Amino acid sequence: MSNPAPELQPGVILAATYRLEELLGKGGMGEVWLVTHLLLDEKRAIKLILGEYAANLQVRERFIRGEARNALRLFHPNIVRVYDLGQHKDMPYIVMEYVPKGAYGADLRSLLRAEGKLSLERTGEILNQLAAALDHAHNQGLIHRDLKPANILLSDQGQVKLTDFGIVKDLKAQDEYLTSEGFAVGTPVYMSPEQARGEAIVASDIYALGVVIYEMLAGRPPFVGLATSVVLQHTTTPPTPLRHYDPSIPDGISEVILKALAKPPQERYSSALELAQAFETTLKENRPTIDTTTIAISTTPARRSRELTQNTPISTDTTAKIRILIADDHPLFRDGLHILLDSVPDMEVIGEVASGDEVLNQVATFAPDVILMDINMPGINGIEATRRLVQTYPQLKVLIITMFEDDDSVFAAMRAGAKGYLLKGAAQGETLRAIRVIAEGEAFFGAAIAQRLMTYFQGIKPSIANQSPLLAELTEREHEILTLMAQRLSNPEIATRLFLSPKTVRNQVSIILSKLQVADRAEAMRAAWTAGLGKDSEGTNL
Repeated sequence: MSNPAPELQPGVILAATYRLEELLGKGGMGEVWLVTHLLLDEKRAIKLILGEYAANLQVRERFIRGEARNALRLFHPNIVRVYDLGQHKDMPYIVMEYVPKGAYGADLRSLLRAEGKLSLERTGEILNQLAAALDHAHNQGLIHRDLKPANILLSDQGQVKLTDFGIVKDLKAQDEYLTSEGFAVGTPVYMSPEQARGEAIVASDIYALGVVIYEMLAGRPPFVGLATSVVLQHTTTPPTPLRHYDPSIPDGISEVILKALAKPPQERYSSALELAQAFETTLKENRPTIDTTTIAISTTPARRSRELTQNTPISTDTTAKIRILIADDHPLFRDGLHILLDSVPDMEVIGEVASGDEVLNQVATFAPDVILMDINMPGINGIEATRRLVQTYPQLKVLIITMFEDDDSVFAAMRAGAKGYLLKGAAQGETLRAIRVIAEGEAFFGAAIAQRLMTYFQGIKPSIANQSPLLAELTEREHEILTLMAQRLSNPEIATRLFLSPKTVRNQVSIILSKLQVADRAEAMRAAWTAGLGKDSEGTNL
């Protein structure tokens, strides 16, 4: 434990009421102490803001008017109770319920570090208590906005206690001085797409709860990496199926969690309790079973050829080489990449193909771990090939390596299910690192692309679906096509931009006309302009 602030030592009395006993924790802005209430002879915890942060008006306001004020409104057995607030030598503090540490530490983060991942039953127990706490906060008009394992305390009696309402959003407050819309607050690993854009709604906590459940079962969050990359993945990339990390997890449980992690907020559960109930019901209906007749154990690295099926499990043999299939129509590039990969001991090129059609036809035979995919190839392009591959073989990892660095290409690749995107001019070290990261089930984006896309997402506006009831029934893809229609693009131009077939675009346009209840393309464009689609910065129709 770090040394406490000089003016804070065991035995110091605060406000003639609280005696400091032990330093429990120290963060960037302050300290948490175990104290004794002298009149009641009870153990409590006290959080103090120190140094320059104590003198910062905005921090003080967030701490006192945000965390303390909001927490005082909450009385629930699964929420850490706040008893008092005050000031000691210009240091603001709040007095809270003391939660004795459990066997593995003070919080869920400590438990996950100790055990790696949790059973379905243990996850369900924690989820039920968390959902009850969140539901109570939501009913009081509060959104937590920073739900994560470090803020989920576990008592020595096994009780879950939600804490740290420091960046909570008060839906009833008129003054959003501290957590105003337009600024992303929270922890990126657990942050919903809309929260990354500066919006915060009840569904944002549902999404974060889904991330926490995923981490409890998989032993890791769905997306990891640098902050910019993680935010980008939350916004565009589907999570890796849970069966990748634990084949015993029922598909029904995975579906429950994927619904909580839906990108559009309206597609998630309406409440935390609804999510918990769905998890409990699905668990009862889908108890995992083990077929002992199909278990085989190998004592040597899996170097032999294997057949890929839709349910082929990911190898857990850490000594096996990464099996790589190269899909690119330029022989010189394939040869250079092959030479590079042959020079490292942990990778093995098992095949090369020159078109999207060849990838689809031969992937089952090659059974790769990672596919290095170009976009512009004869026949089926790399984006469409990726989409079909991931739909059929969700355990496959596709790394796009291309010359295209425009946003449309990157977005299309991620929507198709690619785990990473790299430019052909990338350094050899970055290419090898990308392959290793992708092979571990994580996502990878070249530095230049990640930075540019992060800038894009920081400036993105709330979805048109939230602004216009007229378009509320359209899917994300239909919104995208309608936006391009409003920009006067033809069907072939839209197909090229989105890497779709002309037939698919024609079908989507027909669906859009039906949902908008308009007779033709011109009426649909006028409806889009009315809703704000297809306009430039001055509001002029493009």
